[in-house]
Amino acid sequence: MRRMILITGIILVVAMLSVVGLFGAVYRYMSTPSHLVVEKVIIIPKKSSVHTIVQQLGDNGILDNPFLFRLGLKLYYRNITFQAGEYQFPKTVSPKEVIRRLSRGERVIRKFTVPEGYTTYQVLEKLHKTEGLLGYIESSAPLLEGTLLPETYLFSYGDEKQMIITQMQNRFNDVLNDLWEKRGHNLPFNSKEEAVVLASLVEKETSRPEERPLIAGVFINRLRKGIPLQTDPTIIYALSQGKGYIERSLARSDWKFDSPYNTYQHAGLPPGPINNPGRASIEAALHPFETDAIFFVSDGQGAHHFSKTLAEHNQYVKELQAMRKENRKLKEAQGK
Repeated sequence: MRRMILITGIILVVAMLSVVGLFGAVYRYMSTPSHLVVEKVIIIPKKSSVHTIVQQLGDNGILDNPFLFRLGLKLYYRNITFQAGEYQFPKTVSPKEVIRRLSRGERVIRKFTVPEGYTTYQVLEKLHKTEGLLGYIESSAPLLEGTLLPETYLFSYGDEKQMIITQMQNRFNDVLNDLWEKRGHNLPFNSKEEAVVLASLVEKETSRPEERPLIAGVFINRLRKGIPLQTDPTIIYALSQGKGYIERSLARSDWKFDSPYNTYQHAGLPPGPINNPGRASIEAALHPFETDAIFFVSDGQGAHHFSKTLAEHNQYVKELQAMRKENRKLKEAQGK
């Protein structure tokens, strides 16, 4: 009898020591850094079970002992849940850190950047090509030109495309309302919508910040005098049916293209924006420089030459054409 009690006691002690040892092994394991060769990025699908997630972590080398990890979950994180998404793990990530990231949803942050002057067509085109964004754009109402603010927007894998559109619309409204309240005086338009139309023209005519208010001033001078704006980007917008680009150079014959957006044929602003202007162009349209200039033309170097009279404008165009012709001759001579 005593022998049986002794054996039973020994078994219990061994069992207890084994349990304590197992607890200790699991505890140490949960804090032990992994030894990945490179950082790992994985995507956990929605509705994945804990078992499936642990298997995925093991298959990718993020966990070198899925068995101990599962024990650790049962011992120390019994009620924890993991969130789906894209996660990045450093080379020395510990199981405890893996749990923290997955339970808090610390997903990889991606960026969606829209350049200033993109048309709505181009925004949607880029949106549909962006990896990681899912779903569809709401079609209950048409997505109007000039209602999306070009900026950089953050998202995580699996987010909805409509979320980005909604953010762009909200940001545009916030910026426009703020700038409209601070607008200059004696502007030749009375609505925010017309300001956006003018800003979209400014956006397409120059990429130089210092020129935007000056070009806005030229357009405003023309509006006040009833002179057609005669800006090529409006023709391109009309020819492309809103895409904002054509696969060829603009020809003089295009100036006769029949469209309400043709600012060679129709005085005043076009019926709507020709792109989604950025904050700087909207600000330029609402705070134009005072200038006597009525004309401007590209100098071929990214800037523009401004003129007060048609004679001055024509003279500069003539000089510019001669300079371009001479440059072509030099290039041809160098190529021989």
